[in-house]
Amino acid sequence: MAKVISTNQKSKLAHGIDVAIEAALQAGKLLRDNYLVKNRFAVKDFSSDFVSEIDTQAEDLIIDIIKKSFQEHGIFGEESGKAEGNEHQWIIDPIDGTTHYLKQIPLLTVNIALQKDGQTLIGVVYNPMTEDLFYASLGDGAYWNQKRISVSNQGKLSESMLYVEFPEKKYKDQVANFEEFYQERINELTELLEKSAGVEHHRVGAWGICQVAKGSFDAYVDLSGSTKVYDAAAALLILEEAGGLVVDLEVRKEDSLRVLASNGKVKIPFLKAI
Repeated sequence: MAKVISTNQKSKLAHGIDVAIEAALQAGKLLRDNYLVKNRFAVKDFSSDFVSEIDTQAEDLIIDIIKKSFQEHGIFGEESGKAEGNEHQWIIDPIDGTTHYLKQIPLLTVNIALQKDGQTLIGVVYNPMTEDLFYASLGDGAYWNQKRISVSNQGKLSESMLYVEFPEKKYKDQVANFEEFYQERINELTELLEKSAGVEHHRVGAWGICQVAKGSFDAYVDLSGSTKVYDAAAALLILEEAGGLVVDLEVRKEDSLRVLASNGKVKIPFLKAI
């Protein structure tokens, strides 16, 4: 069904996307300026998942910029948690790829999305190290550095490049019947490796989804069991506005996701939902 957007809503979304882009760019500058500075970090819920001081600083900066224009909106930040009770929620992941940042691997993103009653209206994904900026607003297409983008036309799995989030044992406490879950994902990964043209894994899901949106990859498959709403909300809107398809593979606990994001043409054999 076509998305019908009123003129008033388009105007609000245009302002919102400008604010989100400005917030992402300013947070990105903060990350670049501190990239070679050794950050102190604290252990989060998982033994090898770290949060640096710069994570919190970047999130605070993004929130300050958003609140100047949208004081009444709620905030759901990876570091600050969710503010309940507002139909509008800004969803923020200040660094998707914190471990990369700490290890000085230049693959990370700043992710910002705006949702109303659970529907994503705005999405911005920015890699401050390469200065690649992806953004979309509902009904207005998807863009990469001001160039409109679209998904690939590849329909053959044997000729498709896939971006896959591998299963990770460090997240076992998040997933019920984890050993069974993990073995099923390993079996699926093996099948993808055997039947596709290639599989890439870089542990930054938003970046991978955006690469599908611009046609560099043909599908993104989440086998991780660890994806959160703040990791993927912005990128999934960008993918859909680029003409792609998002399939929810598994209904799980609140704020967790497991999705397939594809060009809508390539068929993944073990995903019966397609």
